[in-house]
Order: sequence, then C-alpha cells, then structure tokens
Amino acid sequence: MRGLVWMKDGGAEYAEVDLGAELTAVGVAIGTDPVPYRLEYTLRTLTGYVTELLSVRAHGAGWHRALDLRRSVH
Repeated sequence: MRGLVWMKDGGAEYAEVDLGAELTAVGVAIGTDPVPYRLEYTLRTLTGYVTELLSVRAHGAGWHRALDLRRSVH
C-alpha cells in the first residue's frame, strides 16, 4: 500500500494505492470548484485491471451525491 498526495487548482487529494496484478485505491479529495466539496472513493479491480467495484461519495453545503458500480460474476 502506498500513500499519494497531490495538489490541484483549488484543492488536494490523498489516495492509498495497492498496485499488483490487481488494483485497490481508496482516497479523498477536497476542492472549491465549482463549489466547495469533499469526495471519497474506493476502486477495486480484478486481475487484468477489470473494474470490480467503484464507489464514490461527494458532499458539500446542503447537497450530496453517491455512485456505486459493481461488476457481477455473471
């Protein structure tokens, strides 16, 4: 597991990433554009980097959004 931090215009992001035959990334971003927000995400892949799970949560003053994508074994 490796911790990464980067700055961007109007915000910053921190992610913990485990990269091998599969990928796992868990992170949080904060920003100001277009409105102040906090975003949290989890990404997990199977062998070959095929997405198994992507979960995203974002919120700010008076609003929130969520997205959950999951790959079925079928």
